[in-house]
Amino acid sequence: MPFFSFHNTSIFYQIQGEGAPLLLTHGLGAHSGQPLEWAGSLPGWRLIAADMPGHGQSLLQGSAIEPGFEQYVEVVRALLDHLQIGQVLAGGISMGSGISLGLALRHPQRVKGLILHRPAWLHRPLPSNLAVLPLIADLIEEMGPGAGKAFFEQSGLFRQFANLSPGCGQSLLRQFSRPQAREAARVLWQLSMDAPFSSMEDLQQVQCPVLLMASTDDPLHPFEMGQRLAAALPHARFEQVISNYLDSALHKQQSRQQLHAFLSQLKAA
Repeated sequence: MPFFSFHNTSIFYQIQGEGAPLLLTHGLGAHSGQPLEWAGSLPGWRLIAADMPGHGQSLLQGSAIEPGFEQYVEVVRALLDHLQIGQVLAGGISMGSGISLGLALRHPQRVKGLILHRPAWLHRPLPSNLAVLPLIADLIEEMGPGAGKAFFEQSGLFRQFANLSPGCGQSLLRQFSRPQAREAARVLWQLSMDAPFSSMEDLQQVQCPVLLMASTDDPLHPFEMGQRLAAALPHARFEQVISNYLDSALHKQQSRQQLHAFLSQLKAA
């Protein structure tokens, strides 16, 4: 299993396929397998994905890396350096879309295009759609994952999310059982309290083509947030896909269709 070292931290990564490099980054609480499974087989593309510290097999304990967008951007930049890749198409899901956008802002010469899927942040820390995550982190730290999950599942806040979207409710419960749930609970707190960029005006600097996908019926990844982000990016193509929480199979199918069309457009350019 491939790892590379960055700031005394062993970072796990995966590579799938051969061809032009496509860097994909997972969402908060997930791992590198998430975007690889989401993208599926992409002939002509070399898919690269890493576990951010505190996720999957990249351990947070003993790491010199503090969880946050700026730090995670430098992790993926270091991965590109490790693999001797100059420029990539970069994308991600939720937190991963924020990291990809941050990479384009901090290291624009490294990014030739962006794929932003289900963004959950704009420029302000602790957006209202993510306010539940620090509470989950507190429950894990104070009660442990098992007892914290049982307490949360009986709470009015969980019922509120579950009534809005049962799939969203289940997604929140998985934060209690993910790898490193106890050891890296602060990841939920610190990322929620962070933001991938500091102002909407910053987005005018992103001059590469962008595919942005968002859904209605997704309380954690608001459709309106995707619309605002796309409107602020000079070269964004905005596409609506069905919510993952309503129909995960159709969501994946529609997302892959949009992804394939965007990649074909880039290759033809």
